[in-house]
Amino acid sequence: MKRLNYFLLPILLLMASCSDDEVVSEQPDDNNPPQETVLDVVFSEIKYQGAKDLIEIYNRGDEAADLNDYWLCLGPGAYQKIGELTPESGNIVIPAKSFLVVSYNLDDAKGGLGLYKTNQFTDSNAIVDFVQYGEAGSARENVAAAAGIWTAGEFIPVVQSEDNSIIYDGEGNGKSNWDETTEVTFGAENVLKEPVAEVRSVVINEVNYADSKKIELWNNGNVTVDLSEYWLCLGPGKYLQIKDASVVSGNMQLNAGDYLVVTWDDLSNSAGLGLYATNQFTSSDAIRDFVQWGAAGSARENVAAAAGIWTAGDFITEVKTAQNTIIYDGEGNGLENWAETTEATFGSENVLKEPEAVKSIVINEVNYSDSKQIEIWNNGDVDVDISNYWLCLGPGKYLQLKNATVISGSTQLNASEFLVVSWDDLSDSAGLGLYETNQFTSSEAIKDFVQWGAAGSARENVAAAAGIWTAGDFVPVVSQASYSIAYDGEGDASSDWNEDATPSFGTGNAQ
Repeated sequence: MKRLNYFLLPILLLMASCSDDEVVSEQPDDNNPPQETVLDVVFSEIKYQGAKDLIEIYNRGDEAADLNDYWLCLGPGAYQKIGELTPESGNIVIPAKSFLVVSYNLDDAKGGLGLYKTNQFTDSNAIVDFVQYGEAGSARENVAAAAGIWTAGEFIPVVQSEDNSIIYDGEGNGKSNWDETTEVTFGAENVLKEPVAEVRSVVINEVNYADSKKIELWNNGNVTVDLSEYWLCLGPGKYLQIKDASVVSGNMQLNAGDYLVVTWDDLSNSAGLGLYATNQFTSSDAIRDFVQWGAAGSARENVAAAAGIWTAGDFITEVKTAQNTIIYDGEGNGLENWAETTEATFGSENVLKEPEAVKSIVINEVNYSDSKQIEIWNNGDVDVDISNYWLCLGPGKYLQLKNATVISGSTQLNASEFLVVSWDDLSDSAGLGLYETNQFTSSEAIKDFVQWGAAGSARENVAAAAGIWTAGDFVPVVSQASYSIAYDGEGDASSDWNEDATPSFGTGNAQ
């Protein structure tokens, strides 16, 4: 029989008492305090303008975050314990990856908002998150900077609309991680929709200067503009404040995208029209838009050129009919952005319907008693080679233009330009026909005709058959040999011709 070794028994009993089945808890003491729970919470969205200010806090941690003892602080005397607020949505104990939304009064123009885990608001160890808007230097900016969660001097610009909020991108700690958005999403994931920058812009959009004398102004910006104090100006002594204009349609409080249509009888067939914010008509800072038609060199052309909204020397060709308008294409500031249209659309969006191209060559001025000069004018809108055209006074009296003596101009006759030739066969009583071919008895070949001194010239009947002259009609003989007869550009009768004491061969006739 084995004998128990009593000397080993105390040791065996001690070993049994320390087996793996028993866990001994270590009691904390002052030298080994409990570990603090660190919450990962941040400001996610803030709306500080409008009817109700809202603050969204996001728990991006993996465990619930109890914010009952956390604080919001704007500065001395402006702080709030979160546990004492009633949530707008979510819970003050925020589940992981969830949101809490509370309402707290914020300044509309500026502020620095801190999130604190204690009410030690000057302690950089107590501040958890921070955001500053409107301007730098808020009361807790230095605390946030000391904590390394904001850069001193940085701030988010004030929102462009009270309906917008500022949102955090979830990535860092600073101004660059915040943006203004037009889509508020309190209680849900942020959505960045950047606001469109404010654009204040009003332009001249359509003009009828030859008939109805209408001017259309278009607000092509995105903010309402009060036009009542604006001015229209054609030059010295010709200006009109819009509040005094005759309004056809629209309102002077011109909303974005809308039109104001006014009339102004001072419009003429050759002018430069400026739109001004003030009556400083020589100031390139005051002019807002400009358009020039008929000819270059109008009174305010240089002001518009200095402002960079028109090129000196540019002008829109005169409209083909008085009912046509000139319209803006909405894109730039120059001649190429304007066009003539046959469809007026005052008060609505412009519609470009270009007039049909007009091939028109006419006899424009004649001196038959002295210099024997004939001026031919291209009053159409396409360039025409007239070298094979003919002049005809009757049987045996004809001249092809390529064989004529050219005083000025070219037989490659561009739109609006003049060719001046001389022909010694002219006399004090004649009928002069301009023909496209040498079929001189054809009413289809004759293009223009003028008869002076007496009726009944050889080609009068051809012109009458073509509908470009009335049989028996003629222009009286000039008073002096040096005088010419000049066409007024309007019709096909003797009444459209006038005696001119100061011939203007090579340029437009004086009306």
